[in-house]
Amino acid sequence: MDELTQHGGLYMKKLILFLSLTLLAACSTTENETSQKKETLRINFQDGDLPSTHPHIGIDFRIRSLQSALYEGLTRIDPLGNALPAAAEKIDLSPCQTRYTFTLREASWSNGETVTADQFANAWIEAIKPGSPCRRPDLFYPIKNAEKAKKREVPINEVGIRTVDSKTLEITLEHPTPYFLELIANPIFSPLYDDSEEPTTFNGPFLIQTWKPEQSIILAKNPLYWDTQEVGLDTIDISIVTDPQTALALFEKGELDWIGSPFSSLPNETIPAYLSDGKIQSKEVARIYWLYCNSEAFPFDNPNIRKALAYAIDRKAIVDHVLLGQFPATSPLPNSLNLLEDHLLPLNSDQEKAQFFFQKGLEETGLTEETFPEITLSHSHIGGQKQLAEVIRSNWTDALDLTVHLTGSEWNVYFHDLSTGNFQIGGCLKSALFRDPIYHLELLKDKSHAYNVSRWEDATYQALLEEAQTKPERRLEALQAAEEILLDQMPVIPIYSEAYLYALQPHIENVVIHDLGHVDFKWIHSHPQGTSCSHLIANHDPD
Repeated sequence: MDELTQHGGLYMKKLILFLSLTLLAACSTTENETSQKKETLRINFQDGDLPSTHPHIGIDFRIRSLQSALYEGLTRIDPLGNALPAAAEKIDLSPCQTRYTFTLREASWSNGETVTADQFANAWIEAIKPGSPCRRPDLFYPIKNAEKAKKREVPINEVGIRTVDSKTLEITLEHPTPYFLELIANPIFSPLYDDSEEPTTFNGPFLIQTWKPEQSIILAKNPLYWDTQEVGLDTIDISIVTDPQTALALFEKGELDWIGSPFSSLPNETIPAYLSDGKIQSKEVARIYWLYCNSEAFPFDNPNIRKALAYAIDRKAIVDHVLLGQFPATSPLPNSLNLLEDHLLPLNSDQEKAQFFFQKGLEETGLTEETFPEITLSHSHIGGQKQLAEVIRSNWTDALDLTVHLTGSEWNVYFHDLSTGNFQIGGCLKSALFRDPIYHLELLKDKSHAYNVSRWEDATYQALLEEAQTKPERRLEALQAAEEILLDQMPVIPIYSEAYLYALQPHIENVVIHDLGHVDFKWIHSHPQGTSCSHLIANHDPD
């Protein structure tokens, strides 16, 4: 078997430079000052308390940030964007590229007990079991028989997860999966110490010191973490303030260190001034806003009607005037994952093409301009979504002379309506959990998928995704063809590719926001007053 290594050449030079700079982070602080002043990061969770820190339950971007602080998977994404061995010390891949062997390093849980291969295997099996509360069991489906076991087609002991001994885990895949090491860096693949519903024992850089529901969460550095010498912060203080103006006031008084994405939102009226003053930092992430068209609701079951709506939208006006700092999306994939150069949607409203597709759709559905029904465009009450819906309504009215009714609701109600098909058109952001186009494409493969609320599926599209998974030599071509089908059928209408907008206090440094949107707290430094250090890294870029 070939040992997987990522230590060499330019990569190691970059990483050594990063770590060397990190070691100089307290450059003008005396030993006495350093011993007296702890490094603390103060952030705010504007969307309220966490439902859980359990890796199988909490899956949104802010929870993933917290989970990556509490847990250590077999791999971890480093500051340069590479998936490197973490809880695993050594990774071997078989010549057929379908069997990984992970040898664990000597590492402890926060209670002092040893991390074992069984704790990884048991956690992964638990996520796959029928009836498991795991929110995303499909992420485990590259593993042999995982999907079949979830569907009760084979017994759970036939899944390709095996412990060789207490330090060795063997994983067999259905087919070569080039993104597997990045996939398993996701916290959902973390080990679990026991079967507690809410874990209290962790193997990552931090542990939970106190948690006051609906008030605050305090994380402390985990002294038993295997790589604790590289952890900069001593504590992370998380407040739970849901009013954005109150949070902004706390930041401006110096009582918060971070305002904005991904933990809170900057008030829209604040963004122009912060941008002009150079206070805002920006990071584009692999997250895209889709308008889902309910393909089971007439007349949105017609592709040309959906395409007419897509071509009528002025994406550039939306990001210039409503969602400041975001990027227009002309493909159903996030900008960083788009595979196509041609046949993309326009930046501005193309009323001529919109009318062309609309007239074709009217002919195919038997409707006329006079009998075309009123459209209901649903939106959540999350910041900026009502204004976005208003612009889209205006675009559709101007280009197609449609009557559009807007309906808004709180997020939980809104998400329930999308999930149950109680909508005509409604939008939300879709994040990637690994950097590969197939992630977003797979969301629309089957109408039964929990996140395919459009309820659209297409046999040719499904075959292309199967081909991409099983024929490596055809992978890119198959994925490009699948993306073209989405642009032709338009079950989802892309609006914008998200950029995080955030501001930091000057003493916060080494901030690493990964392309997938989560923050890795492991590398952050908060320099006590009186130190003098340069800003090292705000966002990573593999190049």
